Amino acid sequence: MQPPLYLRAIQELRDYGSSLKSFNHNARLYLVASMLMAVSMAIQNVLYNLYLIQLGYNEDFVGQTAAAVSLGVALGGMPAGLLYDRFGGKVTFRLATVGIVISMIMRVMFETPTWLILWAGANGIAFAIYFVTIFPFITSQSSPKERSHLYGANMAVWTAFMMLGSFIAGFLPSIWQSITELNTTLDAQRLSLIAGATISILAIIPFSFIKIDGLFQSRGRRRLLPSSGSNRAILRGIFVLFFVGIVIGLTTPFYNVYFKRIFEIDDALIGTLISLSHLMGLFSAFLLPFIVRRWGLIVGPTLILGLNAPFILIVGLPIPLFYISIAFLFSTGMERLGEAPLMNLVMEVVHAKDRGSMSGIRLISSYGAQALAGVIGGWLVVNTGYQWLFGLAAGVQILAASAVYLLFRTERASLETAS
Repeated sequence: MQPPLYLRAIQELRDYGSSLKSFNHNARLYLVASMLMAVSMAIQNVLYNLYLIQLGYNEDFVGQTAAAVSLGVALGGMPAGLLYDRFGGKVTFRLATVGIVISMIMRVMFETPTWLILWAGANGIAFAIYFVTIFPFITSQSSPKERSHLYGANMAVWTAFMMLGSFIAGFLPSIWQSITELNTTLDAQRLSLIAGATISILAIIPFSFIKIDGLFQSRGRRRLLPSSGSNRAILRGIFVLFFVGIVIGLTTPFYNVYFKRIFEIDDALIGTLISLSHLMGLFSAFLLPFIVRRWGLIVGPTLILGLNAPFILIVGLPIPLFYISIAFLFSTGMERLGEAPLMNLVMEVVHAKDRGSMSGIRLISSYGAQALAGVIGGWLVVNTGYQWLFGLAAGVQILAASAVYLLFRTERASLETAS
């Protein structure tokens, strides 16, 4: 007979605390750097699309710029994987951070469509290097027993500090207007975005103290393709991540514009709402080890992805803002809850020497899909409205959940044994 749920929850928190203490030097430095990167990224996520609207662009162009970022990530995925395999996380994290800061600042220095698209693509390439590094790096810094806790801690840090950054972002333009002589919302948003971008550069400090001795099993190897033993697993991962990427590309770039256009709420309230969505993600992070232990790396993501579909659908319905906000919070929370075990899954099913390549390939699949979905989403909003956008996203979400189970169910026994 199993103990009561509250006792299991207490034990889970104890296990989580013990695992946090066991994280090594490199893992802790990475988490510190992630705090800074998360705040900076959240400020960009809240304000940049609103900045484009303030410049006079519509959702079609918002979708195109989001697609350009995603395409940059997709194109940079494989070269970034090779960089990680050759130099390890210490070099690639620092290189990515510099590129992210420069491209974020340059994105607000221009107002013409061509330059906005080009710098959006450059921003995506810089993020590709960063994103590729995260999962193979933290996988290499943890044992199978503590890995789900490190993935959960990574998720908790990102969600907690993106929550903080989102909350700050909503009030930054009005703060700048009150302490300077800026007369327009556009100038205040531009200055807020530049200030947010500069926070990222501080992440260079903890990244510089990472120790690399003996940590990168594949270091020094140059491989354009993974080993044959991982090919089948990688192909399945590509298929699943493509569907997940379509859902993200159809929803994430448009949430803040949706609330602005349809409900006419101000930047501060949008920032607060997005901040609350990250709070849901933070709560989800503490559930992650329990979900992996209870349902595993296959059934767990399948359930989460499937249960998220109704919430995505509700967001686009012509109902009061209160109910849409609740659905939005649950949807974004479940999206973040499903991300970590899904990434854990695709890292576990390939050979350890192929994790850098897998991380690069998953960016090509996921962000290539997001680029496609960004263009489709912008067209859908302009020509049919938001209801069709979120309805399509909900349908693809169900396909993603089905794909996880159907394609990886044969790996279930081996993954449970390994954990």
